[in-house]
Amino acid sequence: MIRILICGNTLGTWSGLGYEASRMLKGFIKSGKFDVRYAITCGQEIQNAGCYGEDMHKIMEGLKYYNMQIDRPDTCKNFDAIYQDFHPQIIFAVHDAWTIESIISSPYRNSFMLCLYATIETPEYPETIFYPTHYNQSIRKSLKKMFRSCDVVIPVTQMGKDALKKLDIESEDFIYNGIDFDKRCKKINQKEIVFSGNVKNDDFLFMAVGENNIRKRMDLVLEAFALFLKKVEKPEKYKLYLHTNLDHAYEGTDLKTMIKVLGISDNTVIMTVPWISTEMLYDRYSVSDAFITLSGGEGFNLPVVEAMMHRKPVIYCDYGGHGEFLKDIGYPVRVKNYYNAPHGYIKWAMADIEDAVQQMLFISTRPDIKDRLDKGFKFAQSVDWTMIFPKIYKIIFNKFKEFEFPPVELKRMF
Repeated sequence: MIRILICGNTLGTWSGLGYEASRMLKGFIKSGKFDVRYAITCGQEIQNAGCYGEDMHKIMEGLKYYNMQIDRPDTCKNFDAIYQDFHPQIIFAVHDAWTIESIISSPYRNSFMLCLYATIETPEYPETIFYPTHYNQSIRKSLKKMFRSCDVVIPVTQMGKDALKKLDIESEDFIYNGIDFDKRCKKINQKEIVFSGNVKNDDFLFMAVGENNIRKRMDLVLEAFALFLKKVEKPEKYKLYLHTNLDHAYEGTDLKTMIKVLGISDNTVIMTVPWISTEMLYDRYSVSDAFITLSGGEGFNLPVVEAMMHRKPVIYCDYGGHGEFLKDIGYPVRVKNYYNAPHGYIKWAMADIEDAVQQMLFISTRPDIKDRLDKGFKFAQSVDWTMIFPKIYKIIFNKFKEFEFPPVELKRMF
């Protein structure tokens, strides 16, 4: 069997990148041709992987996995010991290139094929990243060199492939992220039951999903919703379900206080637990009336596809990888301005709030949009994991068969 190490976010808390890595893990295990282990590049120790499904929790209970988080001083230099323990022939990273610098610079680098499933959130990336870590205190590092240190780079979107080309990086054809299409909610639910009486069946319900961080811009969704309520008759009949952890801010703002100050507490439904099961989340998608995201940049945007597989209209900031497949399906919000990412000269978009409100007003009138909903549903169906994983598997398996391992040179990149 071929030894493969999947590297990505912790599977102990929910994230889009963690979800994609968990599905890669399951896919390679099910193939029967790989001896698979997992390494955490970012996030906490895995206490319970139940947020990715009970089947994933059972897999992780019986699987040997490693901690090599780049953001922790006690784990950031663990890769060499991991290599010595497992001797992986393939390392498949489902994360940003700068989170795997300990792999890139390992003295064992020539002993394995390094593959990167590259999530790129904007049309252009700089050659240099501003990212000192516990592993490497250098303030600025060559992002271009990190990409070039990978043997196989698979971009998630055409936008990502184009951004790599601008950096003179060779890559495979893009492969979209996948979803578990068969897990979509198929039953007819009632809002009052799904939301325990906090939403009435005849309320119009917007839904937003994402981390509270400076890129996802959940604060802009709240601003748009507050302004929207001032422009409608009977504002009490409109609700927003904000699916995020309000007690954690990853460079985001204090959303809980913001809701109170904006005076929209009675119209906003919030999460009261750190995470809920996929089944419960999909129940909530199923009873929503529209989905909204005003993210400043996206590598794929899994929640919009989850909304589309439940036949919901999508309002989105027209910037990032999701724009290429939402064309003629979603309702774009124009970009008003740009701002810079904290760790590199990467431009994120600031959605135009006034334009977002206009899209919300349009959707809330319930026009005949069946055509767009059908297109969205078909797109979601086309990125089911049964369609996506075989494409990735084929690239990895074929590249490995052709791969020539050069002599080991014990030297580090940094």
